[in-house]
Amino acid sequence: MKRHYFYLFAVSFSVCMIFALVTDHRWEDWYITYCASKNLAIGNGLTFTPGERVHSFTSPINTLVPALFAYIFQSNPDEFAIWLYRILNSIVIGFCSILIFKISDKLYLLNISRYVFIGLFLTNILIIDNSINGMETPYMMFFLLLLIYNLSKNEESQISIFVFSFTGLMYTRPDGFVYAFFLIGAYSIFYFDRKTYFHFLKNICLAGLVSILLYAPWTVTTWLYYGTPIPNTIAAKSNLKVYEPLQLLVDFVKLPYCLISGKSIAHQFFMPGYAYFGGWYKLGLPGRLVSTVAALAFVIPFFPRMARAISLSVFLGIFYLEYVSGQGGMPWYLPNLTIQIIIIFALLFNYFYLKFHYRIIYVSGVLFVMYSFIILFLGGYEMKIQQQVIEYGHRKKIGEWLKANSTSEKSTVFMECLGYIGYYSQLKTYDFPGMSSLEVVKTLKEVKGTEKVNFAYVIGKLRPDWVVLRPIEVEIAQKDAPGLLQSDYKLAKIFDVKEKIPANWYLLGKEYLYFDAVFYVYRKSE
Repeated sequence: MKRHYFYLFAVSFSVCMIFALVTDHRWEDWYITYCASKNLAIGNGLTFTPGERVHSFTSPINTLVPALFAYIFQSNPDEFAIWLYRILNSIVIGFCSILIFKISDKLYLLNISRYVFIGLFLTNILIIDNSINGMETPYMMFFLLLLIYNLSKNEESQISIFVFSFTGLMYTRPDGFVYAFFLIGAYSIFYFDRKTYFHFLKNICLAGLVSILLYAPWTVTTWLYYGTPIPNTIAAKSNLKVYEPLQLLVDFVKLPYCLISGKSIAHQFFMPGYAYFGGWYKLGLPGRLVSTVAALAFVIPFFPRMARAISLSVFLGIFYLEYVSGQGGMPWYLPNLTIQIIIIFALLFNYFYLKFHYRIIYVSGVLFVMYSFIILFLGGYEMKIQQQVIEYGHRKKIGEWLKANSTSEKSTVFMECLGYIGYYSQLKTYDFPGMSSLEVVKTLKEVKGTEKVNFAYVIGKLRPDWVVLRPIEVEIAQKDAPGLLQSDYKLAKIFDVKEKIPANWYLLGKEYLYFDAVFYVYRKSE
């Protein structure tokens, strides 16, 4: 390994580990996935609730690797699993940085453009945070970068790398093929060459078939084990959305306007998770501007071909997240497009600097990296407070209180935020929309497309022993089913940590923290 690769790897690894040590951020969804991982490790099966075969997770890698760590270190599986997973993820981020330098070589980027590229990657709050908080983000980054690296080799691209990247994306997320399809399709449009096109298409099809075969063992295994190859998480979320082809077409046509006018997720790619709750003032404007330009750059004929190809991929990816998958601005999905936007920025920065040699272009690239670092610093502080006050000091305690105050291990609890409360209560969960519960999925499927797809209907239908709701959810439930919480339930306890959230001026995004600062716990009336 070249010496500069070693230094690059060390810096990248260190950035992730320092962020992990400072914030100890553990995402809500980590405990949803890890619950199945731990159950597998201790012999209860790969499921959220022992005795029920429910496919309560999405990513095979994100579930099986922590399960291995929990199995090896059963003396303290929770801590060993998360910290070893963080170390492994930080190693993957190190290899991502090496790939970024290799891509820079293939795209003939100037040294300054190369360092802007790597600088934005290692300071992006969504990429770094979701690499240490228990999500599968590093693997998506690695396999997407590997795919882009292979595409950047043009005629020298290798089938084996296509196979490895396609298969890796699928084992990272079942919809990984969507991002690969967008990149391959966009590349095919902007690099169309009659002499090489069919050879390229043949290689892609062959690689795709081999990847399907390599993913087949997981598909068959889950089909036999759960009775369906479709994760319950996908089935649950599908009940929340009804597709209308004509409306999808309209939304696709309107997307450029939505991007330009700010009515899209474009403002979130360089901000902390859920920044749209408020409290970040105008700090999102630079990131929104860059993201909007990146998503629409494919229409500018004189821009570099690779920039235009990846731009079209980003445009299609935004449409997919906002209108097709329903994942919208969920922060753990955004890095899949953020990394592509960063590549576009590096390519356009390189293009304009070579063309005009203006100092302002050089300065703008450096300033944007500095801006990204400031957001990483401020976002890291927000995540640290979230972990200390909201997660450890609040939702974890709610779960433990439910466990201590339940008369039976078979007691049931309803909530929207499944992770901490579900994991630490160790009760049978009826979460909304049913990621851990076949009963909730079935209940919502019966009324899909109607006004009954709501909290109150599920509570009234399944009658859980406990109901945990935020204040706004209480209001919604009372509106949808007046009297339900008064006649069938009684308020058992209010958990409130609003006063523990620091009033520091540099704690931005307080609105997001306040959203989870109060919970009402209801007990079913006898």
